Amino acid sequence: RRLLDSFTAADRLMQLTLPPAEYDRRNAEIETIDDILGEEQAAKYYDAMAAESDNLNFLQVEKEVAYLSNALSLSKEQEAQLQSALLEPDRVQLEETALLERLLRLTSSQKNAALNAFKELYRVEALPDPKQYLEARGRVFRPGEEIDFAEFSEQYFRDRLRPVLSNEQYNKLLDYQASQPRF
Repeated sequence: RRLLDSFTAADRLMQLTLPPAEYDRRNAEIETIDDILGEEQAAKYYDAMAAESDNLNFLQVEKEVAYLSNALSLSKEQEAQLQSALLEPDRVQLEETALLERLLRLTSSQKNAALNAFKELYRVEALPDPKQYLEARGRVFRPGEEIDFAEFSEQYFRDRLRPVLSNEQYNKLLDYQASQPRF
């Protein structure tokens, strides 16, 4: 993590001190994983990274289920159902969308926009850089401060829905998000 932070800080310094054309030229010289490994090996690398991401997600879900099972005295059947729901993004997205549909009284087009926004959040590779996204919206980070993905995802979701919600619905969404616990 520290190596990544050092690289990010060095890159930020280069952005600030080099003329844009020189910065772009230097970045173009940096070899990518595809360049280094070749197309076939890079594809294997990306598959392995996706599998690792899935594995980490599974481990996190197991930890959350164990905690909730202990706290709520869940049966083994309830644990299995909870784990299944947490591991199935589409199911979670549909449930969350249904909750918002009732809370905000969404029209069908608003409901589709909410569902699409949830789906985008599960395609992490297609999302913008969280830090840059939040900074562009006025968030100021202290040196060394970690990026809170929950903060990013809430902001991203609000931004995606803002154009289709009324002011009253948008304010209810803000209240709802503020009332939710963060893990």
